[in-house]
Amino acid sequence: MNILVTNVPAVYRIDLYERLGRSGWKIFFYARNAPEFAYCSDKRELSFPFEDVSLPFIFLRLVLLQPKVVVCINASPFTLLCGIYSWLFRRRFVIWWAGTDLSEERAGLLKRIFRRFVFRLADGFLTYSEFASAYLAKMGVNHKKITLLGNMTFEPAKFRALVDQERAKHISHPLTLLSIANLVERKNHSFLLIIFSELCKKFPDLRLVIAGEGPERLRLERMIRELKLAKVELRGHVNREEVPALLAEADIFMHPAIMDQWPQAINEAMAAGIPIIVSRQSGISETLFTNCENVVICELSVESFVNAATILLQVSAHRVNFSAESQAKLVELFNRSLITISNGC
Repeated sequence: MNILVTNVPAVYRIDLYERLGRSGWKIFFYARNAPEFAYCSDKRELSFPFEDVSLPFIFLRLVLLQPKVVVCINASPFTLLCGIYSWLFRRRFVIWWAGTDLSEERAGLLKRIFRRFVFRLADGFLTYSEFASAYLAKMGVNHKKITLLGNMTFEPAKFRALVDQERAKHISHPLTLLSIANLVERKNHSFLLIIFSELCKKFPDLRLVIAGEGPERLRLERMIRELKLAKVELRGHVNREEVPALLAEADIFMHPAIMDQWPQAINEAMAAGIPIIVSRQSGISETLFTNCENVVICELSVESFVNAATILLQVSAHRVNFSAESQAKLVELFNRSLITISNGC
C-alpha cells in the first residue's frame, strides 16, 4: 500500500484519486470540508479507499499501515510527521509542492526554517511549475530530487462533455472574454478591465464576463462606471454546476493574475476547448505548454494581453483545432500525473 496525504477531496482531484485507488493507493484527508475549500466532494460518494486523519494520529496510522511510499502536499505539521515516519522506517517520502517566490514571499523566518527541515526529510519533490521548482532550489533542495509534474488531475473528456451539452443550448453568442476567479487583489481584475477597455476599441460588440465574488467588487464596479464599460457582467459567486454553461459561451479565457499557483479554472477552460491568455505570474508551467498555440503566456502588460487577445479573436474560426490541441495536452498532463505518482514518483 502507498499513501497520499492531502487536505480535502477537491472535485478536480477525484479522477486522479480514483485511478490511484485502483493501483493500491489510499488517500488521507486531514482537513474538514469548510467554506474556504471550494468545490469539495461529498465523502459519502467517494469510491476509492480513504481515511480522515488528525494531527495526533496520522503518525500512528502510518506505522500501522506501513506504506512503502508517502506523498504529502505542502509543508505542514502533517508533512513533518510523514517525513519522520519515512525516515524511521526507510520508506520513500515525496512532497507535492506548488509555492513560488511570489506566493511565499511573506513566509516568516520560523516558517522558512521549518520548511528547510521538512524538505531535508524528502526523497523527492513534485512541482506544479518551474517557478515552484526554482523556489525549492532556493530553499536548498537538490535539483535532481525535483520532478516537474504540473497541476492537471481530472479527466478532460468528462468535463468537455458537460460543456458540449451547454453549447447545444446556445446556437450563437456575442464575442466573450471570461474570467473565473475570486475577486481579490492578486487575481488582478482591475487590470483585466483596462485590457477590456482597449479591446473594445477594436471589437465594439465584445463583452466581458467575470465570475467570482470577493472584497474587490466595489472597486471593480467603480472602475466599470468610470471607464464606461457597458458590456461587463459581474456574475458573482458561481456554483460548480454553473461553470460549464459559462465556458460554453466564452471565446477566450483570461487570467492576468499578479500571483497564483496554476488554478483549476485554467484547466477547465482548456478542457472546454477555449484558448487562454494568462500572466507568467499565474503559476502555469511554460515548459509543459511549449508549442501549444492555444495557451498564451504573457508579460503582465496591457499591450501584451491586448495583442494576444486581438490575434485569438480574429482566428476564432480555428476553434476546432484549438479544441483538439487542448484535449490532447490535458490528457498528456493527466497521464503524467497519474503515471508519475503511481510509480512512486
